[in-house]
Amino acid sequence: MLNNLAYARSRAGEMEEAIRVAEAALALAPDHPSVMDTAGWLLVQSGRDRSRGLLLLERAAKLAPDNPVIARHLAEAQG
Repeated sequence: MLNNLAYARSRAGEMEEAIRVAEAALALAPDHPSVMDTAGWLLVQSGRDRSRGLLLLERAAKLAPDNPVIARHLAEAQG
């Protein structure tokens, strides 16, 4: 639920709140690929912590290699 809320906040233009919620989701589910993807993507998009965001995206991609959303986010972050 927190992961979805983080995404919704980001879509509403509330990036700082989205990152805060994504970090809370990550604390509860640190090994969940979708949660890592959301947190990582928000960190990259916001420019707040691009290197940590990229690491989260890389880790998410390794855990869910067939997830096209994670793969796209990783490719965009690397590009």
